[in-house]
Amino acid sequence: MGVVRDARDGRGTMVAPGRFHVAARELWDLIEWIRDKLERLERTAEEGLTRSSLHSLIRACDAATNPRLHAALESVGVSKVPSAAARSWTIRKVPLSLNRTLRMHWSARRREARAWRHQVRSVCGRPRLRTSIRVALEITVHRRRPQDPDNSIASLKPVLDSLVREGWLRDDAWKWLDLKCSEVPEPRRGLERTEIRWTALPQIHEA
Repeated sequence: MGVVRDARDGRGTMVAPGRFHVAARELWDLIEWIRDKLERLERTAEEGLTRSSLHSLIRACDAATNPRLHAALESVGVSKVPSAAARSWTIRKVPLSLNRTLRMHWSARRREARAWRHQVRSVCGRPRLRTSIRVALEITVHRRRPQDPDNSIASLKPVLDSLVREGWLRDDAWKWLDLKCSEVPEPRRGLERTEIRWTALPQIHEA
């Protein structure tokens, strides 16, 4: 038998360890299920206020960015967060085309970089610890006029820089990033978006 402290009054409550950990896993599975449904709902939301509220709820269900949830799960025996290995985000913004970026004044490019960092921070949040492993990114940009592959990758610089600054990427060099990028047509201007799939990869062991 194990002893679990009751958070409300500090008394010890006797529980069966096996049943306790099963309940903890079921709790985590429920949280993951809720988070998945919220993400699906967020992709179809059109009003800005609704999307903002959904972003807040999604982050609240993410133990990697919610310290209180992470601490609560650890207190019931769930010390490893299974969702940390992979996650998906949808940002209601698309990178500017490379040609347009090259024609911009440096101050305008700086504002655009800040706007992307704000988007990444509000949608993705921040990991509890900065990423120190190699990561795979699958980025799909839904825009009215898709670019060719080379320009598409080049236009992602403010997105990648923001992910580095917010701690989701250690660096955008090949050693730390496996990047796949594609663009698909989205004729409806209000539904243009950038979808990001983030996956942690095994560490590289140099000889």
